[in-house]
Amino acid sequence: MTSPLAHRIYEACSLLAEATGAAVERVDPSLRPAYTKIGTGSAVLCGPGSPLTQCNRLFFESEFDPNQLDEAEAFFAGRTDQWEYSVTPFQALELLPAVIERGWTQVSYENVMVLELASLDLPAVSTLRVTRVSPHETATWARIATEAFFGSDVPVGLENLSTVIAHTADTHAFLAWEGDEAIAAATVAVTGATAYLGGAATLPQHRGKGAQAALLRSRLQFASDRGCDLAMCECTPGSQSQRNQERAGFRVAYTKLVLTRPPRN
Repeated sequence: MTSPLAHRIYEACSLLAEATGAAVERVDPSLRPAYTKIGTGSAVLCGPGSPLTQCNRLFFESEFDPNQLDEAEAFFAGRTDQWEYSVTPFQALELLPAVIERGWTQVSYENVMVLELASLDLPAVSTLRVTRVSPHETATWARIATEAFFGSDVPVGLENLSTVIAHTADTHAFLAWEGDEAIAAATVAVTGATAYLGGAATLPQHRGKGAQAALLRSRLQFASDRGCDLAMCECTPGSQSQRNQERAGFRVAYTKLVLTRPPRN
């Protein structure tokens, strides 16, 4: 992991966070403002319980300032008391104990994966058809993505999650098809020459048919055709998603901690 690569990932994620905030405001104006810049990082509100409600990239290669944690709390105050903090090896060391002291004690881990696209050569791995979603298919994509991720029991606060993702600038949605039936959904966001592969999900009854691999291949080819020379994604360590990505040539750039606060009674 080199400093230039860390900076490139940082820039891509910063632009995506700002675009996500703008998409939230378009989908649900009641959440305005949904984005604010805080030092080197930002905070995004996508409703209580949403994984997009988070504070990221604070103190990136810069000194710790507790006032910026106060800024984050002021941004979310009165709207939600549940948001995520991401902590990476490139942020001030004081950040982790500071957010733990403020009550963020539930920890999960995510691997940030990268792939250089200069010599992309992916063989076809599935007979499934993959298409890029057109504007009039956005609602269909959002329905498939929501059902694939959550089934019929969508958690409170996540009803608009897929719609927000689909309406984020420079984010391109894809569907995998078996015959005339859409069975899986995924996205890729293009920021400059960097492609960020969003989460892919398959309808439960169609899992094991190669939809994830087909979507991965199609998105990487799309990114390469758009002039991207680097792809990145995030996944749970040791998951099937990580294994799929490693087979495509991705490697772990670093592991980040994601902290949340236990719900208040």
